Amino acid sequence: MTKVRASAASRCSTTWSASPAPVLSHTNWKPFGDNVPERAARLIREQKMGPAIFVFPDCFTALGGNQYVNSSAIGNYADYLTREIIPFVDREFRTLASREHRGCFGKSSGGYGSIIHGMKYAKYWGAIANHSGDAYFDFVYWHDWPNTLNELAKHRVPKRKARRLRRARRIEPQGPRRRPGRRAHPALPRATCGKRRSSRQRKAIAS
Repeated sequence: MTKVRASAASRCSTTWSASPAPVLSHTNWKPFGDNVPERAARLIREQKMGPAIFVFPDCFTALGGNQYVNSSAIGNYADYLTREIIPFVDREFRTLASREHRGCFGKSSGGYGSIIHGMKYAKYWGAIANHSGDAYFDFVYWHDWPNTLNELAKHRVPKRKARRLRRARRIEPQGPRRRPGRRAHPALPRATCGKRRSSRQRKAIAS
């Protein structure tokens, strides 16, 4: 299911064709000020920018936000934006449906997503804007790894319990299973299995 919020900011009530600009961010851009739809409407009303369609895709996940990339952990959100959102917007709104009239911008994680889309998915976007985008992860998060590893160690399975689990999960040897307490006598010829045995063979088995 495709969930988007679209804001068609214009100077009048007539219909028009405009360039769609997916916004990879929350609408509250700046505290105690205009949010993104309000700011766009004000700038267009003041004739400081042309008409545009702003699209706010719902990319929230069970783990929180995301970086708007394809991820085995939270989903393929780059494909979601480029292969689902773009065709949906071009189909449902009067857009100038080409790369040259389409842009992508975001803030924080959305800024990181927009610059990644500009580098890896340039055939979809004619312009990008990165506002305070996440970056330099190996420097920013390196000091968190010791704490993360310590926290994960609390949930590690003890070695003795792990050995018991491995022993319980061990695959049993393949082959036909015999009834408990009965086994084939090693001296019994294979050809006699299932046939009537002689008295000599029955005595050998009984012994």
